[in-house]
Amino acid sequence: MFNSEYILSFIDDRLKKFINEVRFRSSDEVILIYVYRGKIAEKVRPGFTSLRQMNNLASRLSQQLSLEVDVIFTIKGDHQGLEDALYQMLKHKFPDAVVSFYMSLADEITVNSWVEISGLTEEIKNKVEDYCSTIFQEADLNLGVIEWIDSVDDLPALPLLLKYLKTNQPIKIEYFEQVLRGDFPAVSKGWLNQKLDQCRRKNLIIREKEGIYCLSAKGLSIVPAGAWYTSSDIDRVLALGRKKW
Repeated sequence: MFNSEYILSFIDDRLKKFINEVRFRSSDEVILIYVYRGKIAEKVRPGFTSLRQMNNLASRLSQQLSLEVDVIFTIKGDHQGLEDALYQMLKHKFPDAVVSFYMSLADEITVNSWVEISGLTEEIKNKVEDYCSTIFQEADLNLGVIEWIDSVDDLPALPLLLKYLKTNQPIKIEYFEQVLRGDFPAVSKGWLNQKLDQCRRKNLIIREKEGIYCLSAKGLSIVPAGAWYTSSDIDRVLALGRKKW
């Protein structure tokens, strides 16, 4: 839902030139901004940005899109290739546990990582951490900080939840639960109530009288719209057509 063009539209052109890639990690609803580590200087100067400038960018984007934003510092050369290779090694070692893997350079040889695990436990954390340390050493890299992501594949991420709400609003939580369960059987009223409450605190949705929910202006602004067949506007028109008035 949050494609790279949409995210980049919020970034100033003077900073955009330092960004190699933008991704949306749906598992924990985080936007990833990829920046070559060699372009980071202590202070901003021609051809270089700074850590402070990138952190400020991440903070602004987070406020504008109401999502967490992480800056990924990449190595010179094929960062994606190395990241994919390390992921494949982890996936081969832990086929039923490792879902995804992301890496960022804290310095020239120290790698901070994000590891998404299905069925996250302290035991699997320790095993994966030990294995990461070993394979990083073999690649002449040091293991930095590992951020753990508990994978929940059978529940909708925030952007998708907002898209469903836009399509079916105004709607009560009981009916919203039924709509979601058609595609996500694991959805429960308790889970949905918690997510809607989080969205309300972020000013993304409004809870009207009698427990009716709809998107706020801020929520509408972060659900991409358009005239393509996957657009939330098209979904909205079709949903309205199915409603019994």
